[in-house]
Amino acid sequence: MNGRFVRRGLVLAMALASLAATATPASAAFSNTPDTTWMTNGVVYSITQSSGRIYVAGKFRSLRRCPTGVTCPGGTIATNVGALDAATGAGIKTFKVTVGGDGATVYALAVANGKLYIGGQFTSVNGEPRMNLAAVDATTGVLDASFAPQVGADATDYVRGVLSHGGMVYVAGTFGTIDGAVRQHLAAFNANGSLSGAWRPRTSGVARSFTPTCAGDQIVIGGSFTQGAGTGTAIQPRKTLMIVDATTGALDPWTPDNDAIPNGVTAYDLAGTCDALFVGYGGANAIYRYDLTDDFGDISWDLKTGGNVQTVALYGTQRVLFGGHFANTPIAPGTTTKVKRVRFATADFGGNAFNDWTPELSGKFFGPWDILVDGNRVWVGGAFTDVSGAQQFMLARFSDI
Repeated sequence: MNGRFVRRGLVLAMALASLAATATPASAAFSNTPDTTWMTNGVVYSITQSSGRIYVAGKFRSLRRCPTGVTCPGGTIATNVGALDAATGAGIKTFKVTVGGDGATVYALAVANGKLYIGGQFTSVNGEPRMNLAAVDATTGVLDASFAPQVGADATDYVRGVLSHGGMVYVAGTFGTIDGAVRQHLAAFNANGSLSGAWRPRTSGVARSFTPTCAGDQIVIGGSFTQGAGTGTAIQPRKTLMIVDATTGALDPWTPDNDAIPNGVTAYDLAGTCDALFVGYGGANAIYRYDLTDDFGDISWDLKTGGNVQTVALYGTQRVLFGGHFANTPIAPGTTTKVKRVRFATADFGGNAFNDWTPELSGKFFGPWDILVDGNRVWVGGAFTDVSGAQQFMLARFSDI
């Protein structure tokens, strides 16, 4: 067994015990009809939560109580980054953020130290210059004047992923420099907002997704690269996935099964347990489960969906949730028998399809871009206008009650 897991035996045992204590029942009580919540008038790319609030961002101009095209007196907030009450689903009118620039889009959000970090493709926030990354007060939306890194040379060098973990803020994207310092697709910022000089891994292509390992001292990185390197070390084969130390950026020996991963694919999103990594792929049109118990990242199973899997999340210890632009999914790994699943599906950790919760998200091509689990509620954001026959634009919530 990999020494990485032997050294962490106590941490692993504690984590597994904690998960077992909060395990989700095999049969959930979600309705296919979404809860009554506010929505947006454009695509949602990222959802995060903190202190009873849900934050959403993407490419939209307003948060709305009712669908676009429906008269909604007093039910519209002009903002590019929205905040909602996590319990009621209502928009918070005191929180507003304006993101500017040609085609301005926010792709990623994270909360740390009372600040909401905003990553994407933009040149200004709240009227002040900001290049692809900024921070605002998580309560008021007021821009943090002390945090203004120059990410990339211009707005074409954008940020695709942001992670808050262990007092650090990690970013991934298409950029090659930050404040003139070389940072090839990856970087980290210290708690005081300074660029970390210690954490300098890099990838050969775009990095876009993160998840911490269950012990918390390492970060799994996904994207469209074929090679990766740790801080100050030579680049090595790492097709779409690699693991690095959360503090030093050192490359872990764990290597995905490079030969088994198709060429030209992108690891859009990641979700992990102590022994497994679930990856949503674009290009491969599939969700994969990888083994994390040793240094060899064998593929435990895959489900070919016929369309990109753009977001993955875990609900307790029983369910993997995934979304994208697909219309069906195999009923189990290794079979050609498929079941209808319109842009959203759930399976057990063995890849077997659940049939008790099958909402259909339609009206737009791409479907979900992000899934957030908040206790017994699941938020889904993306490109859709109809959820199981109900008008629900770009953002929906489901409750396990």
